[in-house]
Amino acid sequence: MYTCLRTSIVLVLLGLGSAVRGAGQRGGRPPALPPRPAAPSPRPLAAPSIPARKPFAPAPQARPAPQVKPAPQPRPVPPLRHTPVPQVKPPAAQPKPPLGGPQLRPVPAPGSKPPVPTPQVRPGLLPSGHPRAAQLNQTLDSLRVGDSRQYQPVRGRDGRIVQTFCNRFVHDATKKLGAPIPLSVREPSGQVKWLKANDMHGWLSNSSNGWRGVSAAEAQRLANEGRPVVAAWQNPNPKGHGHIAMVRPGAYSTHDGPRITHAGAAPANDTTVARGFGRSRMGAVRYFYHPGR
Repeated sequence: MYTCLRTSIVLVLLGLGSAVRGAGQRGGRPPALPPRPAAPSPRPLAAPSIPARKPFAPAPQARPAPQVKPAPQPRPVPPLRHTPVPQVKPPAAQPKPPLGGPQLRPVPAPGSKPPVPTPQVRPGLLPSGHPRAAQLNQTLDSLRVGDSRQYQPVRGRDGRIVQTFCNRFVHDATKKLGAPIPLSVREPSGQVKWLKANDMHGWLSNSSNGWRGVSAAEAQRLANEGRPVVAAWQNPNPKGHGHIAMVRPGAYSTHDGPRITHAGAAPANDTTVARGFGRSRMGAVRYFYHPGR
């Protein structure tokens, strides 16, 4: 079998050789193969840039250690000096009066005033001794005019006071005392009018409403008896605002006037008319009390 294959291959090769010779004899040449494209030349590799080394820097020299100053020596404490305490002689004992003899009062020195005896006041009562005085004080204190938000003045953006609530406080106080001063009234036209301090002054001046005018000293005496008493000032300027306050039990002063509780520009639970209304307006302040309570 292998012999047959070799014979076939030899015959094929002989046939191809005779065909090529015949073509050469006829003048033909075998077709030329196309030239191969030239291979691209390789790009030269760029040498890597090596950063220049910094010059060798010498090692930093060690700083000298700071010199520590020695701690200051404490100053010697001088020895305490002993100051002798002066010997105070006890006062000489005054001789006691004989038993059964009259008790003599000490005579004041010439030019000195004798001491004023302090009146004995029972708890909850004033020197007048009226039990209703304590009730009036308790009623006015319960409204907490000094720190209650509804009685504090309203200020504008510039810091000035634009509204106070003295009329509201007097209305609340007299309502608790059983003799209310109205905060608003209905006019004959049917419209409701809010009473400010000036309007309340005019309402109190009308005796048909049940209030009576009294003096400053009488107002303090009636308040010490526990009666509802009001102090009012009417502003002569129709566009201005007046002021109104409650007279509370206390000591009357001819220089400062009666004691009052008010909710004005500076609400105070216990002050004087001179401070609440102003000393220049004391002569124009009028006082009213309700005899039915």
